[in-house]
Formats: sequence, C-alpha cells, structure tokens
Amino acid sequence: MIKLIIFDLSEVCFNSEETIYLKEFSQRHKLNHKEFVNFYDQLLIQAEIGTISGKEIWDKIFTTFEIKNETFEKVLKEMMALRKPNDDTLRFGGKENYLNFLLKDLMLLKFQIHLKKMN
Repeated sequence: MIKLIIFDLSEVCFNSEETIYLKEFSQRHKLNHKEFVNFYDQLLIQAEIGTISGKEIWDKIFTTFEIKNETFEKVLKEMMALRKPNDDTLRFGGKENYLNFLLKDLMLLKFQIHLKKMN
C-alpha cells in the first residue's frame, strides 16, 4: 500500500535530471538547445493538463526534429539514470524536516483554494 508520495518540484531532495538530460539530448542530436527546450516545454504543458502523454511528447520530438534510433523507453531510462539525491539536504535534518515544510505548504495551499471557492 502506498502511504506517501512526495513531489520534489523545487529540487530539495533530488537534482533536476530533466534539465541535464535535455542539454545532453540536444547536444547529441545537434539541435538548437533553446529551440528544442521551448518545443519540449510547450509539449510538457499539454502533458500536464492531460491532453498528451509523456510518450507522445517524445514521439512528437522524434518526428519534428527527424530523430531516428531513439525510443521513449530509452529516453526515460537515460533521464532517470541522471537523478541523484541531494545528500546535504537529506542529511541535514533528515527527511522529516522536508516533510514538515511540505505539509505546511500543502496546508497553506489548501486554505488558499478554500478561500477562493468561498469568493
């Protein structure tokens, strides 16, 4: 049974493997990095609202930039291999402190949403 899921959006517990990977990927395929990242970000927005999947992001990238011999599974595996824990954060105060900050932020967000619904 899953008891807790942590979304580390501010890179507190882990590095940002996505940023590192996008740079490596654009260099490997000799793409204009800024153009590639802008295109990726637009697709990511679509994925975040549920109109496309993560696999569809990369299928569109492969097609648009005419990239052969790449697969979503390969990209995902390579990207996740770059994920590293921020040992200093995890060692300083441990995971419990991080969870306390996270809970505080979540409660504040929940309160703000509740206030908006009342207005």
